Amino acid sequence: KRLGGLPKKIRLVGNILDELQRDLMQERWDLVEKYPEQLRSFVPVFTKFTDSAFPSEATTDRELRIALRYEVGRFFASVVRLRKATNKRSLDEAYVAYSDMS
Repeated sequence: KRLGGLPKKIRLVGNILDELQRDLMQERWDLVEKYPEQLRSFVPVFTKFTDSAFPSEATTDRELRIALRYEVGRFFASVVRLRKATNKRSLDEAYVAYSDMS
């Protein structure tokens, strides 16, 4: 129970990424430009999940927290790249950012 609704919130990201992929394929930049902020809002959820799911100071929990925090950082960096690609209307760069997030 210590995770509350965090896993459910995290699963929402998959739906958002599906929508992003569709909008990229259709080159709907008016819609794509909304995704970076929406996806960025999940970074604290990922961080909270990481800390809640692996709370102890046991070596395995500590190493898993480190690995997952690294992935959260990569996700955030991809969101930043998506924002930059969207500002430039660069479809190739947006697809790279999308694939890194997926």
